[in-house]
Amino acid sequence: MPSHDGVALGVLLSDALTATDTGRFAVVTDARRREFAFTVYEGLDDDGLPVRLSDAALSPRDELDDRLDALGARRLDASTVSAAMIALAAARALDAGRSLAGTEPLYLRSPDVVAAHAPKRVS
Repeated sequence: MPSHDGVALGVLLSDALTATDTGRFAVVTDARRREFAFTVYEGLDDDGLPVRLSDAALSPRDELDDRLDALGARRLDASTVSAAMIALAAARALDAGRSLAGTEPLYLRSPDVVAAHAPKRVS
C-alpha cells in the first residue's frame, strides 16, 4: 500500500468527521536530494479508498507549487505516515477484492547506495 494513500485516507476521514470539504489535494513528502514526492487525490471511491488522480511523482523543490497549481491541487505536507491508516487502506482494498502490490518495496528512484565491489586484493 503506498504510504501517500494512508496519509490521504487519514485526511479524508478526518475531514468527513468535521464536514470539511477536502477538495483536490496533494500529499507531499520530502524525497531528499532537493526533491519532493507528491500524489494528487480527490475524495473517496465506493470502497472507501482515496481516489488517486496521479501516481506518485518527484518534483524539484522550487517547481512543486507551480505543478500543484497547474493540477488544481492544494498542498498537504506530511512529515509522518500513520501505520494504522496504511493498514486500514490495505484492509479496505482487500475487502473490495483488489490486489495489493507485491512484497517488494516500490521506489520512485534508485537508491543512493550501491552493492559493494569485490574485496580488494591484498598481497
